[in-house]
Amino acid sequence: MPKPHGYYVDRIIDALARNGPMTATQIAREKGMSRVPTSMALTRMRKAPKRAYICGWTRSDLEGGKVHLRPLYDLGDKPDAPKLTPRPKTKPPQTRPSGIVETAIQSAPNSVFALGSTL
Repeated sequence: MPKPHGYYVDRIIDALARNGPMTATQIAREKGMSRVPTSMALTRMRKAPKRAYICGWTRSDLEGGKVHLRPLYDLGDKPDAPKLTPRPKTKPPQTRPSGIVETAIQSAPNSVFALGSTL
């Protein structure tokens, strides 16, 4: 059975009015709604006539240790806060030890490329 017109919007407005800034997932959990339709309703609410805006961003690292930026929504028609830049990766880049290529070529006399060479 389809939800009545404005079902999600009314519940989102109620959650934000009571609790202040929240993520889409927090709103959905608070009101017992699905996350995807909640996010879709928030997207519509950020367009004209604007009833909600992104007031900030929060970092969420719940999924496999990866950090994700999540928007915090609040009621109003203010401009959205700019998205934060992700933190730089802390893992140093892997480098190959020197001499691997030369060693591999020298120790492979049975290679197809070495058939014409004399030993």
